[in-house]
Amino acid sequence: MPSDKAVKSVSFTAEPPAPSEIGKLAEAVGASFSPSADQRKIKARFWTLMQSAPFGTRPEKMGPEEIIRKVRAPALANWWKVPGFKDWFLNHTEHQERLEYLFDLALNAAEDILCNTDPKAQSARVNMVKTIAELARKMPTKQQTVVLDREVANMSEDQLREFIARAKTQIVDAEEPAQLEGDVE
Repeated sequence: MPSDKAVKSVSFTAEPPAPSEIGKLAEAVGASFSPSADQRKIKARFWTLMQSAPFGTRPEKMGPEEIIRKVRAPALANWWKVPGFKDWFLNHTEHQERLEYLFDLALNAAEDILCNTDPKAQSARVNMVKTIAELARKMPTKQQTVVLDREVANMSEDQLREFIARAKTQIVDAEEPAQLEGDVE
């Protein structure tokens, strides 16, 4: 239920809001439920189980009794009656929503770092420029050398001879030029 309190101002700093401030923000925008750690664990267990559920299983059509049986959490019966719990519990996109929110906070923090002209913050600014350049794909990434014949390089002489025999490869004497199929003498 929305609060009559208006959000007076929002300032962005490099520090994320404290959990109590997040709760106040959620209250200001109308969110009515803030889950406990135990509730989050039960929700995570439920959605993990739902990933392997038969095709067509719709969690929003399940009653609390069925969910309690699935996750083996009798406390759900009481929580289900708490205003906002059911909506929160059945919201399978909450993780993505939270990630988007946290990414937005991270971008704001990055902007604050980049705009900070304090000489003591220059190292942080340089690191943030590198990070932003990588994220925006404006900076070349380091090339990694991949050795495809690492197994061959680590073989003993006997193993190498066996490998060559299996591959039906001919070793050509360096003094005699190899004659390829189709060569004309």
